[in-house]
Amino acid sequence: GINAEYGASEMEVTDALLVKVHGASDLRRADFFSKSDPYCLFYTDNGEPQKRIDYRDKAFGTSQTPKIHNTHKPTWEFSRSIYVKHAPDETICFELWDSDKTKPCLEKDDFLGCCVVPLSEITKYAKKDPKKLDMELTLQGYKEITGHKKKGDSKIKGKLSVSFSFIKPKG
Repeated sequence: GINAEYGASEMEVTDALLVKVHGASDLRRADFFSKSDPYCLFYTDNGEPQKRIDYRDKAFGTSQTPKIHNTHKPTWEFSRSIYVKHAPDETICFELWDSDKTKPCLEKDDFLGCCVVPLSEITKYAKKDPKKLDMELTLQGYKEITGHKKKGDSKIKGKLSVSFSFIKPKG
């Protein structure tokens, strides 16, 4: 679910959106002998996240947080600006993964969950407080978003804390 907190001020909605990934909590244990080594990918999508939610097919414009080792409650405080087109079905997609790159016996990173936020939802709250919009998102399984099952879907749990603010053009 989406919980939004907002105050009041004024800012013009533009095509540049600052996305800040604060952290996550209560992530599932994806590694057998230790906690996960989570990182988060995020990108904008024109209403077709099912074509994009797959770490092997990272598309142009995907941002990635650093990996945090051995934790179920990573803190990133990672910000990136992304461009939005304000298309009717445009979404901001987040994917959480457990990095297995440092474990030679494992080939692929493990899926920890994903969430999709409609840009229209962000825009709606931005009219109330365009300076900053905080959201706590519940992670979902791949099947809940795309209709196709992915290994580990049934074990998905946790929350992702993010914030958004539209950026005014200079000039």
